[in-house]
Amino acid sequence: MVALVASTAAAQNVMPGLPLKHMRFYLQDQSVPRGKQYSYANSTFETDYRSDGSCGFGPMTFLAEKYKYTFSTSCKLATGEMVGALGGVFRAKCYDREAEWERVDDTEVPKGVKMPRWDSLTIPVRGNTGLNRIVIAAPAINVNKEKEPSASLQIEWIEIDKPRKKKNALFSAVIKPGDIVLLHDNMNNRDNGHVVRAIVLPDKETRIVGWVELAPEPIPEMELVRAKKPFVRPQPQKEP
Repeated sequence: MVALVASTAAAQNVMPGLPLKHMRFYLQDQSVPRGKQYSYANSTFETDYRSDGSCGFGPMTFLAEKYKYTFSTSCKLATGEMVGALGGVFRAKCYDREAEWERVDDTEVPKGVKMPRWDSLTIPVRGNTGLNRIVIAAPAINVNKEKEPSASLQIEWIEIDKPRKKKNALFSAVIKPGDIVLLHDNMNNRDNGHVVRAIVLPDKETRIVGWVELAPEPIPEMELVRAKKPFVRPQPQKEP
């Protein structure tokens, strides 16, 4: 049975290779080769700066051997804003057709901000993360009266082999730290749970944009049912 909670050994697992210190993003055109290549967790990935001003990186392949998927993430930042990704917090410097993200020293990360673990999937408020032919966005993060954070997820199933008039399916869910949220594996037509490791609130004063952090391990829905573990199932969005 797949473990439902991380073991002590797994929690203490150290990232293979060296931490990522910076990334540069260039707007691609026919005269410029495809994005710059970087190394992370003994794997390589590429970056690109998109026409809407967002920065993208991936595909991240370091989870592929163990969990059988890759992922890519994008986020739109202004100069000085910070986002969590790939085991750290990065600060952006943005120019006309390019941008740079520099990792913030751990001692300089704003107080109360939980840095993502090296193997986490992060979903920035002003961006998205894609895996298994779905795209996950977190357009809103809020707190309740007890100051507990929650996030609204929007999930789009990307239908590649579809009739021309068929739209991608859209789903939504509200999650909080510690929840297990079901994500559809659109490649293999099955649902897997991912533990919500953390929700980091946006903060205009510290310039943290906010993000959702998910554990990478996909827990099959049937394992959750057999273990009587509660989970959050995203619901179809109504047509406007």
